This record gives sequence, C-alpha cells and structure tokens, in this order.
Amino acid sequence: MKGSRRNKIFWVVTIFSALAFSAAHIPALLYLYNFPTLADIPPVLYAEIVFINGLISIFAAYYFIKFGFLAAVGIHFWTDIIFHVIWGAF
Repeated sequence: MKGSRRNKIFWVVTIFSALAFSAAHIPALLYLYNFPTLADIPPVLYAEIVFINGLISIFAAYYFIKFGFLAAVGIHFWTDIIFHVIWGAF
C-alpha cells in the first residue's frame, strides 16, 4: 500500500477511535457527578469530554506511529496522572 494512502487511512481510523475513546468516558460523568440520565449532562460538559479526550487520543496516535506503543501508553499514563492526581488534589 502506498504511503500517502496508508497515512490517510491511519488518520481516519484515528479520528474514529478518538471519538470512541471520548464516548467511553461519558459513563464516568454519570457516576462522578450523579447525573441520573445522559440527558441531564450539560452539552458543554459533553463537548469538554470529547475535546480533551479526543485531542489526547489523536496526540497519542501520532506518537504511536512516530515512537511506538510505549510512547502512546506513556501519554495516557501521564495525562491520567496530571488530570486525576495532580488536578484532583486541588
């Protein structure tokens, strides 16, 4: 497969996986903020979850291609440390 075609397919798959990764974090909102249904979650909170998780997912995919699997795992690990441990402490 040609490089440019493979590159385009990679980024299309990356966008879809970033959206799926973001959507997988939505149930945590129900639990953490005690929302009874998905309809009770404010739209701005949906946008924040999709934007932050999607952006980090795309960033990790880029580093996965450039440096390998451990780079993507490291990005996920350090993002969790920053957002859940450091930010959570404040």
